[in-house]
Amino acid sequence: MESTGMDSKLAADVANLSVWITDKQRHNYAIIDADWPPSNPEGYLRWFVSRMTPQARGLLAEAQVDPVPEYRRNTPLQQVIKLLKRHRDVMFVDLPDAKPISIIITTVVGESHMSGDSLSETMRKALNALENVRLSNTDIIANPINPKENFADRWARHDCAHLELKKNFHEWVVEVNRHFSEIKTSQDAQRLLEIASDHLRVKPSEEKVRRLLGVLSGSTGGTPARRVTAGAAPASPWAF
Repeated sequence: MESTGMDSKLAADVANLSVWITDKQRHNYAIIDADWPPSNPEGYLRWFVSRMTPQARGLLAEAQVDPVPEYRRNTPLQQVIKLLKRHRDVMFVDLPDAKPISIIITTVVGESHMSGDSLSETMRKALNALENVRLSNTDIIANPINPKENFADRWARHDCAHLELKKNFHEWVVEVNRHFSEIKTSQDAQRLLEIASDHLRVKPSEEKVRRLLGVLSGSTGGTPARRVTAGAAPASPWAF
């Protein structure tokens, strides 16, 4: 982790949280074996929180995996991931098993974010990072706290070929870039309402759309935008 640029103290804390897990697809599933694959959900949480804010240490002390805490703050990184995941869920509403998985979206976007970035800048970097993954045609999305683990391993697995996971990820990246780039540049409130309705399944008022537009465009004037809630939903893993 340190070799990838992670702070040494954070890397040490994360490493100490690693655990071994069983895998039914491995030959040694039924026996205790030092070759079991590692996992580290709490370590990933700590990495994610560290990407959100330079004051992450206070949050790290409160962070738990089970149950997941409800953070009072809602950072630009969290907001952008929620928006991207909402767009994905709507696009793949009829193909839930074939949609891009949350851990890939969170990892790519989290790695692109810098503490202190505005919502507009966070979204811009997120869209660019996703597009760079698509253009690279890579089959590897490495776990930031375990670079040997590939979050995109199912893309190349024969038993997942029928789901066309890599193809779906690439198509989603094209669509999400198109729609959020239009949100960022358009001044047509009616068109923004159409995008919100068709691709996010929300129906904000025109006033809320204009406020959202102001934040995404980096405007500093006027009333700060409020979050547009897409309906009640259970808390997501790792407090996204």
